[in-house]
Amino acid sequence: MAHHFFVGIGVWCILLALVGFVPSFQAAFAGEFRIPPIVHVHGAVMMGWLLLYTAQAGLVTRGNLRRHRQMGWLATGWASAVWISMGVATVAALQQYTPDEAPFLVKPLLIQLGTLVVFPVFFIGAVLARRQAGWHKRLMTLATFVLVQAALDRMRWLPDLGLPGFWEAGVRGYVLLLLPLASFDLFTLRRIHPATLLGAGLIVAMHGVVSFYWADDGWNQLARHAWMGLR
Repeated sequence: MAHHFFVGIGVWCILLALVGFVPSFQAAFAGEFRIPPIVHVHGAVMMGWLLLYTAQAGLVTRGNLRRHRQMGWLATGWASAVWISMGVATVAALQQYTPDEAPFLVKPLLIQLGTLVVFPVFFIGAVLARRQAGWHKRLMTLATFVLVQAALDRMRWLPDLGLPGFWEAGVRGYVLLLLPLASFDLFTLRRIHPATLLGAGLIVAMHGVVSFYWADDGWNQLARHAWMGLR
């Protein structure tokens, strides 16, 4: 049952990514705005990660641990591509506009920077804990959750809780991603696994930092100056 759960989580993350991003791509194809080609590459890399995560969980479910370990090298390379593509896609999107043309892009820079920091922490932790199955699969799952947050941010049709800063989007991740993982722990272990607790704490802490600077004038001015430096 445990392995099937993580396959299900992979499928769930793929569905969330599609629901979150497909409307944006549809609007771009309709000519409402332009998406730089590198952003399409970034999207393909991110979806590839979700598919790889799901495939790896499926291999464990079928007991094919040898192939799972062999594909670990692919996962390491792909994780590097994910991290690089996040930075490149962010720069490409900013170079397309000026801060005055798209001021709404300033605040999301915070969560993008947070993701660039937290994703490798989870992934490297998962690699180091590869001989401890409970830690390994949860840390890989948390790394994947961090990437899916971008899709949740775009689901503005979900109920508005009226929360300040980034907490509104953050709560979506807690309910749609962290809650199922914690519930699985309670059901199978009768406790929440330490990896889940530590990972959730790190994600919430990141959201706290993001929310703290969300409306900070100093950060917004710094971001705008850095943005202009990219042009």
